[in-house]
Amino acid sequence: MKLVDKKILIISPDDWGFLSLSKHYYAKELAKNNDVYFLNPKENEYKSDFESSNVTVITDYRTIPGISKLPLKFANSLMKLEVSSILKRIDGHEIDIVWSFDTSRLFNLKLFTAKFSISHIVDYTENFNFESLNLSADLCLSVVECVCDRMKLYNRNVFKIDHGCSSIVTADEIEFEIKERSHGVYVGNLNIKYIDWEAIFMLAYERSDIDFYFYGPLDEKYHLENVYYYKVLELNNVIFKGVIPSDEVKEVLAKASFCLVCYLYKEFGRQLDNSHKIMQYLGSGKPIFSSYTYEYRNKNLLCMYNDTTDLITKFNRFISDDSDYFKETRVSERLKYASENTYAMQIVKIESIINSTINKLED
Repeated sequence: MKLVDKKILIISPDDWGFLSLSKHYYAKELAKNNDVYFLNPKENEYKSDFESSNVTVITDYRTIPGISKLPLKFANSLMKLEVSSILKRIDGHEIDIVWSFDTSRLFNLKLFTAKFSISHIVDYTENFNFESLNLSADLCLSVVECVCDRMKLYNRNVFKIDHGCSSIVTADEIEFEIKERSHGVYVGNLNIKYIDWEAIFMLAYERSDIDFYFYGPLDEKYHLENVYYYKVLELNNVIFKGVIPSDEVKEVLAKASFCLVCYLYKEFGRQLDNSHKIMQYLGSGKPIFSSYTYEYRNKNLLCMYNDTTDLITKFNRFISDDSDYFKETRVSERLKYASENTYAMQIVKIESIINSTINKLED
């Protein structure tokens, strides 16, 4: 099976919107050669289906609350009604591939009667109807070892595929300009509970000679009990720039001195094994200072700290004039890794896996 001229339905736990995640990027890349339908997770401000980036986004379909709480037999009967409603939104009503990133609903992929089905779990916490979804899939994919290990309990066709990179600069586009002040950049959702505001405060307070820019949604209601969040707000060298469109991220990263990730990995564990933003950062070629990230432990692509006890020492070494991370050879290593994991490349890899899986299923 070639992933060309196929009718593909992507089931997503995340709305189609300003913040693009892996399922959105896969939809856009697949839509270059296929008819792609993206199923929004719930009713939202959109009252009817619409098209974006050559992807048809389905919002107008029947949903039945509470299905996942019912015995499987009854749940399947009600899911059939939802599936029928969804397929009516698709021309011809038949699909070649159903590709689900969502364990919370529509967890019996066999009901779609597609030629091939994929369970693609990106987040460790995406664990609602995990067993049922993976039992019903022809192929199971994840970006982390720990989720792959769980999938193998229910399916023999399990493969690890790293996050995709949405944009890559060329080596000659990268300029490490000598500026009066260096500046680091974080791009992503600033309302998530995983952000280590204490580490951010310590860095910015200790290094007042460096500016720290943060791009993404930020709402105080998510941080009311975090004293370090308010301390960060008081620092003059921390600048919050708000949400920017996905196509502007590349330019923002290109202007940065370095990229930043500060997560509470010890508190939230396996959920933070492989952040999507790191691949995005690698595509900029810029050095990355990050909290410990399990999936990169042996790749030597990031400068990682363990916790606040070694934070400042590691950062000062990272940002120093003789830092290895700013050398051209390291820039090339980061760009090479990103280029090997573009969404186009990931789809080529997945196509190969699909064909080998089909051969196994037919044996």
